[in-house]
Amino acid sequence: RPGGSTGRWLGWAILAVALAVVLTGAVAPFLRWLSSTSTLTNRRLIRQRGVFTRSGRVIPLLRVNDVSFEKGLLDRLLGCGTLVVSDASEQAGLRLPDVPHVEEVHRRLSDLVLRAQHDRPDADPLVSDRRSVSFRPPIREFPTAGAARTPAARTSVRQGARKTHRR
Repeated sequence: RPGGSTGRWLGWAILAVALAVVLTGAVAPFLRWLSSTSTLTNRRLIRQRGVFTRSGRVIPLLRVNDVSFEKGLLDRLLGCGTLVVSDASEQAGLRLPDVPHVEEVHRRLSDLVLRAQHDRPDADPLVSDRRSVSFRPPIREFPTAGAARTPAARTSVRQGARKTHRR
């Protein structure tokens, strides 16, 4: 049959294109999500992302000018949203997509920013963090190292999931 080999090659070509579409549309965004972390402490907001090349941004809470959130219809159904943090730099605001309970995180971050600016206006934002908080309610503030015998937890939020690391 002379047309049989052409049909077979056409089938393999369609399969290869479908596989490329699936890899581009599903696997690549999953890898970006898996390699992105956002950490909120009582002194700074840290964002790191990247699969092959890593990039990061650290915003001291003393330099935050504005905290806002956005929730579309799908975000409202899924219980998440986008947190937008603007600071005193020339860079655009830091956008954190798919933050669970974004309204609660917005309130807590705003409180932390106000507390950081009110309590210690001359504080050095590069001093190591003493406490860290989670994006998910209830947000607990951990005591300083000398105040308790239990190890403080450092919590990171992966766009939609939470990981806790012990120090």
